[in-house]
Amino acid sequence: MEIKNYLDDGANWQAQCVLAYIRAYSSNIVNETWDDEHKRYMATVEVGRFENCREQGYVFSVRYLTHQMNYAVYEHRNSDNICIVKFERLTINTPDLSMIVEAMGNSKWKYAKSFSCGQIEECGEWIIKDGQEFIREILEKKNISDPVLK
Repeated sequence: MEIKNYLDDGANWQAQCVLAYIRAYSSNIVNETWDDEHKRYMATVEVGRFENCREQGYVFSVRYLTHQMNYAVYEHRNSDNICIVKFERLTINTPDLSMIVEAMGNSKWKYAKSFSCGQIEECGEWIIKDGQEFIREILEKKNISDPVLK
């Protein structure tokens, strides 16, 4: 790859904009304001590349305790919509294509959420709110309180 194209990773402009949005606002998912009586469990948001030859984007992974929710974001090749495939699976590395295809049920039309072309902020905000809800559900199951998420 030529150096001038180094940052051109293959993801289209909509996926790159969602990446920028998540980078800017991921602190809304990850916070450090836990009660002193509890251990300071930190949620993390990690990103990796997604591609299935024609569609390219990113996978955002929200990790909390021993749980991980993944959001594969890409522009659908047939509609130009921004699509999100959501699935829970704990992995060491970025979820790979086989995990994403499995979550899609081997259908190019199965996804958790879709946004019209250009709805970058709405897509990013949906991921953030869903990531917060994911953490809330874990807190309820573990009986851990977090004043910020309530």
